[in-house]
Amino acid sequence: MLGFPGETENTIKETIRWAKLLDPETAQFLLVNLYPEAPLHKKEQDDMGHTFLSIKKMRKWTKKAYREFYIRPKFFKKAVSRPNEYLFSQGQAIWKMLSNIF
Repeated sequence: MLGFPGETENTIKETIRWAKLLDPETAQFLLVNLYPEAPLHKKEQDDMGHTFLSIKKMRKWTKKAYREFYIRPKFFKKAVSRPNEYLFSQGQAIWKMLSNIF
């Protein structure tokens, strides 16, 4: 999940790097959703001084995380070598996700 208090662009880059290094079958990069009644909603920083990235920046980083994870040679190689697992069983979900990030 991306967007916790204290999250920086560097920590997001590290999360993306780890996801690619671990190389799971699929990955989800979700934003922390602060509801209007939540104590941290609409605050620029928490009580410890951690600042929040804007929602616009967080959406940009979420899209970047999906692109970096799914649009890379290693993932394509797995998808082509095992089409039943990637293209047929998960193909619709992956296609829907990719169409939402471009």
